[in-house]
Amino acid sequence: MGTTSRVILCLAAAGCCALGLSLGGGTGGAATRPPVRPPTGPSVRPPAGPRVGPNVPPLGDAALRPEVRDLRVLVVGDSWGGTLGNGMEKLANAAPDRHIVVVKAARGGCGIMQPAKVVISNQLVAKPECNDWPEFWRGLVARVRPDAVLLETGIYDAHTRQQLPGQDGPTSISDPVFRTRFGAQVDRAVRVLGSGGARVFLTTVTDLAKPYWNEVNGRWSNLMNAALRAAAARDPGVRLLDLHGQLCTGDRDCPRVISGIDVYDETGHPTPAARDRLAAWLLNAIHADLHAHAS
Repeated sequence: MGTTSRVILCLAAAGCCALGLSLGGGTGGAATRPPVRPPTGPSVRPPAGPRVGPNVPPLGDAALRPEVRDLRVLVVGDSWGGTLGNGMEKLANAAPDRHIVVVKAARGGCGIMQPAKVVISNQLVAKPECNDWPEFWRGLVARVRPDAVLLETGIYDAHTRQQLPGQDGPTSISDPVFRTRFGAQVDRAVRVLGSGGARVFLTTVTDLAKPYWNEVNGRWSNLMNAALRAAAARDPGVRLLDLHGQLCTGDRDCPRVISGIDVYDETGHPTPAARDRLAAWLLNAIHADLHAHAS
C-alpha cells in the first residue's frame, strides 16, 4: 500500500517521546497516505455523480454531540486509521474545553498479519517494520492509558496479497488459511489493546473507491467484513462499528459523491470533508458506547 508513514512527536502528557505518534490537543502533522492499490480485475461499476434520493449513505455525523467530552482514544491500524485519526485529532483540537485526547499511532502500509513478505508492484518484498505491533501497542497502552482503542484494520490486509510464515508464495483473504490467521491476529490484537482495561473498537471495511473497485476486491471486502464480525462476536468486550454502512448503501453502492461531498481523494482515502464527518461519527459512537456500559 505504500511506505510506512512516520511522525515523531513528543507525548508530553505521557512523559515520553515516541516514534510514529501524535497526541491530539497539540499540533500534529498529517501523515502521508499511501495509495490504496487494488488487485487487477474487470471494472464493473460506472463512474458516479452526485447522489439524490432516500437511498444515500449517511457519511458520518456533521458534528460532535454536545455530551462528547472527557475522552482519551488511542488510534492504531493501517493508513485508514491514520486518516481517520487525523480527523479525530482535528475535532479534539477545535474543542479543547471538551478534554478529548486522541493519540495517533497508525502506520500506513501495515496490517496485522505479520507476513514474511507482501506483494508490492508485483514483487515480493519484506516489511519487517510492520511486524512489531504487539510490542509497540503494548507499550503504547501502558503509557497512554486510553479509555478506548480504535483498531482500524482490514483495508490493507483485505487488499494486499501476502506470503505468510511457512508458505511458499503469496495468498489473500480468499484463502481459508489466511482468514484463520487473520482471526487469530485480531484476537491477539484485542488482548494487547485491551490489557489496560480500555474497550476495543473495530470497524467494518468499505469497498475500494471507484475507479479501483472491481469484482475481485469486492469479494475480498465481503470476506474481510465477515472475519471482522466473527472476531467481534467472539469477544463481548469488543465493539464493531459499521464504517461500510456509512459509505455504502445496502446494495453495496459506494458513491464517490454523497450529498454533494466528495468522499475519496486521489489515493482512495477519505477527503478532509468526508474524513471529518466520519471522525465525528466515530467519536460520538465510542463515547455513547462507553457511557452506555458505564451506567
